[in-house]
Amino acid sequence: MRLKRTLATVLAVAAGGCAGISRTPPLPPRPEVVEIEPPQIIELDLSDPAGLEPAPFGEPASDSIPTSDREAPSGLDLSGTTIPLEINPRVQYWIDAFTGRERDHFALYLSRQGRYGELIESRLRDRGLPDELLYLAIIESGLSPVARSKARAVGMWQFIAGTARLEGLEVSEYLDERRDVERSTDAAINHLERLYNRFGSWYLAAAAYNSGEGRVARAIARRAKGDEPSDSMFWKIHPALPRETRDYVPKLIAATIIGRNREQFGFGEIIPLEPVPVDRVTVPDATDLNVIAEAAGVPASVVAEMNPHLPRQVTPPGRATEVRLPAGSAPTFEVAFARIPPEKRVRFLDHTVKRGETLSQIARRYGTSVSLVQQTNGLRSANRLKIGQRLRIPRGAVATTRIASNVTTSSRSTASPQAQRPAGTVTYRVQRGDSLWAIARRHGVTTANLMEWNSLNSGSVLKPGDRLIIRAGT
Repeated sequence: MRLKRTLATVLAVAAGGCAGISRTPPLPPRPEVVEIEPPQIIELDLSDPAGLEPAPFGEPASDSIPTSDREAPSGLDLSGTTIPLEINPRVQYWIDAFTGRERDHFALYLSRQGRYGELIESRLRDRGLPDELLYLAIIESGLSPVARSKARAVGMWQFIAGTARLEGLEVSEYLDERRDVERSTDAAINHLERLYNRFGSWYLAAAAYNSGEGRVARAIARRAKGDEPSDSMFWKIHPALPRETRDYVPKLIAATIIGRNREQFGFGEIIPLEPVPVDRVTVPDATDLNVIAEAAGVPASVVAEMNPHLPRQVTPPGRATEVRLPAGSAPTFEVAFARIPPEKRVRFLDHTVKRGETLSQIARRYGTSVSLVQQTNGLRSANRLKIGQRLRIPRGAVATTRIASNVTTSSRSTASPQAQRPAGTVTYRVQRGDSLWAIARRHGVTTANLMEWNSLNSGSVLKPGDRLIIRAGT
């Protein structure tokens, strides 16, 4: 009897769940771009239209993604393209989506085409590839260099790290060329050209770009073995592809049709973003983007936005790196930067703790002290590091601050703060649990400032009741 009741309950839950499934799945939610560097953009993830798992390979996927019976506007320009622009019910479904409930987002993507379109199209033409592949970047990322998917694909062309490295892009702690528009575009062109050479069809190449060439090759072997490669083969193997890939080519076609016929779809009034002219300068060794911005006389946020491939806001240590600056600022930068001593070009570096590393090893690697790393990061113990923990490492002016002398507890307590304090300063009394890093952040100064103003060195230890001089307005 109990078994019957249990079975009945399971069936009831299953029936209720099935009853709640919509036959018109919504577009996927727009995941946040989790990177902190500007611009912080909410991106539309168009990779999974229904939010459902793909059908197991080799089994025909249910053709449940809705189609549209609407007619496209008359007078559309569908000719003169290398990639065929055919409108079928599934393509029309995505035209409806991009011009309907996702209209505002698609308008944003088309406006970005003004900034990046000519660069991408010129490189496609130089390699003899179709201009229409520009729209592959639109459906991948909305033409955002800082886009990131749930699958950890990054950049305008949405490379995962492994594929990026195979295409010659560097993905490291200090440099992620997936976010470099020029380098990632060249890598995407290489990748797409190789896929086209293998499959002989841009529809199939696009499908392989999305789901992997092995999956597409197996689908062809199962459903179109012996057939001549052609774009029509995509529709033949269509049911055996993952759900996401089955809609990838229709989305590419739909985006291209809209982009080439903006007036007919009501996007004629879009104001395109202007391309940003750049100067290119080379900096030796690790250099803070804030230092570069100050030398160039431009806002730090502008330099960060022009160099999204430098996620740590500092150029890689141990080598020269090209940095992009607003056009016309290079001469100012060159003069000012030449006057900055190497030890003052980096304020902080980020370090991710790896298995087996100790704080003393990390400090030695960066030429600083354990106590200074502890103070900077508010660490009470040097023995409590965690794998994957991010540490800020003082470098340059911070790590090599001029030290007058060690300060003992007695000297700090007997010295007269009022006698030491210049005009425009305040005195702070150290509280239990305070660190130089925490105090500096609270007062909007740096740990280097505190050490210099109070004649502290890397071995100095703060104790409750100690008094520190803090210069106001610094």
